Amino acid sequence: MNLDQLLSRLAERHVQLWAEAGHLRVRAKQGAVDATLRLALMTHKLRLLELLQQPESQAGAEVPHLEVPPREGAPPLSLAQERLWLTEQREPQRGPAHMAAFAMRLEGPLDLDVLARAVTALMERHEILRTNLAEHEGQCVQRIAPPGPSRLSLLDLSHLTGESQQLALQRHLHSERRRRVDLAHGTLFRAVLLRLSARSHVMLMLMHHAVVDGTSRGLLVHDLSSLYAAFVEGRTSPLRPLRLQYGDFARWQRQQLQGEGLSRQLEYWRRQLEHAPGELPLPGAQPRPEHPTYRAASVEVHVEAELVERLREVGQRAGATLFMVLLTTYYVLLARVGRQRDVLIGTPSVHRGHPDFAPLIGTFVNTLALRLRPENNPSFLDLLGQARRAALDAYAHPDVSLEDLGVREPQAMLVFKGATPRPTLYALRGAPLPLEPDTTLHDLTLALEEQPDGPLRGELIHDRDILDASLVRGWARTFEFLLQSFASAPEQRVFPPMEPLSPNDV
Repeated sequence: MNLDQLLSRLAERHVQLWAEAGHLRVRAKQGAVDATLRLALMTHKLRLLELLQQPESQAGAEVPHLEVPPREGAPPLSLAQERLWLTEQREPQRGPAHMAAFAMRLEGPLDLDVLARAVTALMERHEILRTNLAEHEGQCVQRIAPPGPSRLSLLDLSHLTGESQQLALQRHLHSERRRRVDLAHGTLFRAVLLRLSARSHVMLMLMHHAVVDGTSRGLLVHDLSSLYAAFVEGRTSPLRPLRLQYGDFARWQRQQLQGEGLSRQLEYWRRQLEHAPGELPLPGAQPRPEHPTYRAASVEVHVEAELVERLREVGQRAGATLFMVLLTTYYVLLARVGRQRDVLIGTPSVHRGHPDFAPLIGTFVNTLALRLRPENNPSFLDLLGQARRAALDAYAHPDVSLEDLGVREPQAMLVFKGATPRPTLYALRGAPLPLEPDTTLHDLTLALEEQPDGPLRGELIHDRDILDASLVRGWARTFEFLLQSFASAPEQRVFPPMEPLSPNDV
């Protein structure tokens, strides 16, 4: 995790830092600073102290404000937006796979009018939530709509009960997520409230990846919760006005990635991906259909808290984070089932570029290709060291897309999310409503999320057109077994003396 990513993550979790007598002090809610953040804080401690101790006469704030290009005309697309736009121009059927959904169940007395007002204020605050991507004079730009009335839709299911209500709820959640949205004219962010009873609701937020990425979701919920709480109590917005908007980020990013800055990153990735394998031969994979549906299915993956703690201890021996331990184990699984030592694993990386952009909702994500190709048969600890270097080097070169390099995104992805506070609204009990993945752009994705009480929960998501569920189920169990094995004996060699005889015998 580089410094920019650390500052963005701290802002998302509302962690406060200050310098006191040469020491770095931290104030945060319980569970907000996990082991991954603690390691990143230790890694960047000296630079953080340097920034925090700058006198106000020089810095004007804890961290110097950046200067952004002037706001002349419509903002350009950010690099992430441009990639999404170009992809949907070439393959319109990918549209539903670029939609994200977040749902939370709310129990208690809900004021619908106040919630609608809070959604309106949220969209007034963040221009990106009322933005479309449209062509203008031969170039695609961000077209920002003026603030308007709330886009909170209400669907009343309270006339149904029991199983029929749950089926109706699931049908609606599925249909909303499968809907294709026109980037130029459609609604790229929308909030829907489903009423189950007078005191029970589900709030669904639908967002295209072009306007909200996964890491912005926490900010979105935080801002909405803060606005709702203030309005219920008759107060004005408690949120500090935004100095910058996502359009400013896009202008700044375009300005930064000119000349030497971009060429240096391009050169790194060209060296890193030279002669990279074109495809991982996953056993049992079906030929790619001429017209892919991108339909997803998943197998649950669960890692107990006690095992997670042991894996952290293994990581600490190599100066590695929990993510790097999971990456190394996932590589071993893929290398064994694919009988190939040179493997690319994709992972989403968020790079806001400067802490001034930390309060912004938007899309800041890019897929990085982490390449592991060990020689001979290393121990797990040695391979973990290689994975650590690969990840840190990739994070230091975060802006170049694989598309710019003419490289196809890896078939296998690893998505890891640290623990986040439970979503809530004022006077309501809130809990995330799990949504099974129904679309995917990759053959195989290991998605894991840290829980506040210690364990990891997630799933091994696969493309139903490519991989059979029974095969993926076996791989999920093998992954859990490998974690246990490497936690108990990290000095062991990662490959068995003989190659496996069948895809499940790994």
